[in-house]
Amino acid sequence: MGIPAFRIGGFSGAERESTKYRNYEIINRRHSPQIGHTMAYQRGSLKKLRRKEGEIWVLRYRITKPDGRRVENTLPIGLVRNFPKEWDAWREADRLDLHTRINEESRDVRIHFDALAEQHLRNDFGADAVRPKTERTVLNTEHIVCTYLIPRWGDEIAGEIKPLEIQRWLKSLHGEKGLA
Repeated sequence: MGIPAFRIGGFSGAERESTKYRNYEIINRRHSPQIGHTMAYQRGSLKKLRRKEGEIWVLRYRITKPDGRRVENTLPIGLVRNFPKEWDAWREADRLDLHTRINEESRDVRIHFDALAEQHLRNDFGADAVRPKTERTVLNTEHIVCTYLIPRWGDEIAGEIKPLEIQRWLKSLHGEKGLA
């Protein structure tokens, strides 16, 4: 009897209890209403790792990076001394609802510069700012952000803007408009 690489649906109770099935990643198909088609459902796999506090169980799973590469990622479950058997670690993973976390749609969480700038203006220069600014400071800052920064950097991912790009842009402002 071979062990199936893929299985539609779940295992029966007897199969689930069998260790030979727990050691393999099980991929189900489920319907995603957001996407409108079926998508892979990963269970992950368990692995023991040595850490300073002792051996721990981790749940291994794959994620897709923004550049399209698939890489392994891990989530800690607990110490091996607290969960001595692999089955105990699986139960703890279920209790922590880690399967839901690893199967959530990966969304692009990178923030664009314009959203970051608007949030900064709201939080640091708005009416409920922790340290209120003078009216002149608020007007000057809004003018610089809205007139120069957002038109140039608004569509860029904030974390991907390089300091050298900013230096070159500031130098161009000095030459073109007599600023900076």
